[in-house]
Formats: sequence, C-alpha cells, structure tokens
Amino acid sequence: MGTEFQMASIAVEPVKNAECASYERSTPVRVDAPEDKLDVCNKLILDSLEKDNFCMLNPLLHQPYRLD
Repeated sequence: MGTEFQMASIAVEPVKNAECASYERSTPVRVDAPEDKLDVCNKLILDSLEKDNFCMLNPLLHQPYRLD
C-alpha cells in the first residue's frame, strides 16, 4: 500500500497535479492547482465548478442529454 499512497501524494499535490494534467490534456482534480498550465477548456471547467446548480453538456456525448 505504501507505493499507492506515495503516488497519490505526488499526483494530488497541486503543482504536480497541474503538471500531470497538462501532459494528459485533462482538468486537474485540485481546484487550487496553479492555472499557468491550464488551457482555455480547463479554466472554463474550473470556473463552472464555482457556480451553484450549473450544468454543462459534454460535447463528447453521442446522445442528447436531457435534464427532465
């Protein structure tokens, strides 16, 4: 179990998490990750998390998304 915890502590540390996410072109799991490595989409996602009851359609979905 020690190796898993070590990996998680590295990957979830804010600066390292932003760096790893930039290589994967994904959004960091930490909202306090530095923004210098974020692309426009990642900034939009993190800004959206600040809004109450906010919903955004995923452009990768193949079927329409319904809220009802």
